[in-house]
Amino acid sequence: MKYTILAAVMAITVGTTTTAQVENQRSACGMAQPTESLSALLTQWNQAGFNTPTKPAQDRVDGQNGYVTSGPGYDSMVSHIRAATNDARLGRDCAEATNVADASEQLASAKGTTASG
Repeated sequence: MKYTILAAVMAITVGTTTTAQVENQRSACGMAQPTESLSALLTQWNQAGFNTPTKPAQDRVDGQNGYVTSGPGYDSMVSHIRAATNDARLGRDCAEATNVADASEQLASAKGTTASG
């Protein structure tokens, strides 16, 4: 019984400490919500309207409004957007900014271009 209570207290302490660390990190960075640049990227991504590739190495992935990329390009953009969203949620502003910049650059290069093939 003594060990059960000790385990419960330890679990509560660890959970509280972890939550406090995340909240302190958010407060220090001031980023509890996604930044404006991430919001702008998500808006542009939605406007691109890419079809999900049927194969990971698909040569051409068409979007709307003149956007074209490849399967690997699509996967890379999605990975950067997911990472940026997670970074924003956790208050990691430098990592978020890097992922937003990478995805924005890839998305800009997909506008009005054609994938080889």
